[in-house]
Amino acid sequence: MKLLVLLLTTVLHAVPTDSLFVEQLLRKYAHTAEDARTLVADIGREFLGRPYVGGTLEVNAPDEALVVNTREVDCTTFVDQVLALTLTVMDDATDYATFCRWLTQLRYRGGVLSGYASRLHYFTDFAQDNSEWFECLPAADDVRYPLQQVTLSFMSTHPDSYPALKGNPDAVALIREVEQRYAGYPVRYIPKEKTSLFERLREGDVVALLTTVEGLDVSHLGIVVREKGELRLLHASSARGKVVVEPRSLPAMLAGRKSCPGIRALRLRAIDN
Repeated sequence: MKLLVLLLTTVLHAVPTDSLFVEQLLRKYAHTAEDARTLVADIGREFLGRPYVGGTLEVNAPDEALVVNTREVDCTTFVDQVLALTLTVMDDATDYATFCRWLTQLRYRGGVLSGYASRLHYFTDFAQDNSEWFECLPAADDVRYPLQQVTLSFMSTHPDSYPALKGNPDAVALIREVEQRYAGYPVRYIPKEKTSLFERLREGDVVALLTTVEGLDVSHLGIVVREKGELRLLHASSARGKVVVEPRSLPAMLAGRKSCPGIRALRLRAIDN
């Protein structure tokens, strides 16, 4: 299924280096025989060593524009740009405009950029809105896994932490509306102590680390890779200051995170061209 053409109605914030990097990768992986999940992992590795920089999507605040910054990433912009690159390759395209359309599709509700509140700030909102492209792991009906009741409120209760919300009660109200849609929303997760269940993950799965912080659903994102026979996390690490593959296995990495009870994951579906 070809990507529906989405009109970008806002100014794109990027520099030529980004479009060159994007189109270079799209040409490199064009007509590949790799499946979607292998592509996610391989394209993700192309970002290794890129600096971790937070807040890159807020450069236009309080206005909202599509930001492409492949030179500096945080955990979210690393993952969404890798996924947009992968979907562009799967869409048999090698042009920057198609990449931007996929990035808009992934980053904004319904694939339409219509202000700050249209951005999918929370992982739960992202997963729900992009369910056409991804399947959730564990599945909602898989009773082998415990349920978590999602409660979102962090952004509306900490507006000073967000440039577009600070001193802007109207924007806060719009974010609160989004949060309230997911009040008590049930999701299943893999408890971090159930290490045997981690082997059901595959390279290229997107992993979200749950958090006990009030009002948040997850605290971090990354991509599963397999190295030296272990599942590890490829991610933009604030602690290491760049995109890295963790030297420890994913279960070992999570064991030391007291505020993380477990993980959720997304797996890219096959796309019919």
